[in-house]
Amino acid sequence: MDVNQMLKVIATMTIVCLGFAAPSFGKKIEVGNAMSSWLGKGEIHEVGNGYVLFHGVLEGVIFVHKREGMVRAPLQAARMYCPVQMNLNKKTKARSSQGFCVITPNDSSGKVYTLVRCSSSTPECEGEWTHIGGDGDYAGISGTTKFRSRMNIGPREGNKDVTISGYAMWPNLSYELP
Repeated sequence: MDVNQMLKVIATMTIVCLGFAAPSFGKKIEVGNAMSSWLGKGEIHEVGNGYVLFHGVLEGVIFVHKREGMVRAPLQAARMYCPVQMNLNKKTKARSSQGFCVITPNDSSGKVYTLVRCSSSTPECEGEWTHIGGDGDYAGISGTTKFRSRMNIGPREGNKDVTISGYAMWPNLSYELP
């Protein structure tokens, strides 16, 4: 084998090896506009200087609406279960929230796990919804979407237990799958 043939073989093998070693990029799914309404139960603690801490669970549903109207889409309709913590400052109306959500699509195709964070002024909060994992059709899910949320704290009944309600909106919910 002469030098030119040897170089061609080496070049071909290098290209083939690089092709196998190249990282695979996920497929981005543009779900559409999404909204959720939820109810929550938990405890409120007055912690002094106008600060209030809520910790509890929010439960609700998520619906997706595309501009073309209601169409079949991944996560078109799903249940959500979210253990959360909210810190409120009654003086400045500042709010910060964080928690995790388990999203279960109604078609039983798997589950999606998200990290939820937002901070803003009460009662509306703006933040990020980050997919941190999933199973079934959503194994390996990732991505972050901006969202807005609003809440209303119901009256307390003489103790620290409270019911809250609210909604969330994702102007363009999206995620990536491997």
